[in-house]
Amino acid sequence: MLLVGGGFAPPLVGILAGWAGTGINSPLKWWRARLSVSLRRFLARLWPWLSGACLIASLVLFVGSLIMVSVFDYSNANFFSMLFLFTFALLILVVVTAFARDAETNGPWPITTESQ
Repeated sequence: MLLVGGGFAPPLVGILAGWAGTGINSPLKWWRARLSVSLRRFLARLWPWLSGACLIASLVLFVGSLIMVSVFDYSNANFFSMLFLFTFALLILVVVTAFARDAETNGPWPITTESQ
């Protein structure tokens, strides 16, 4: 994508998604060993708030920028660049806090294998 004008955002997000995907169904021993219990709890509590902030920032970046440019004729490159960097930083924090939350709660979601 970099060679044909697709930009650098999609490869960065793809790398981040691949890194996050490595934690699926894993015991997360590294996170438990490196993070103290209090820090894990703090990061686990931050996860929903950071997820919501990242969602809002992403919507403002992609949908809001279209509205701001087309309706209000506002096109400030510095604003959009800083908003992109803020959104990407939030995305990294969301992944880190999600790993901490999964390490704190012993997995992403409890899976039940009840037979009917």
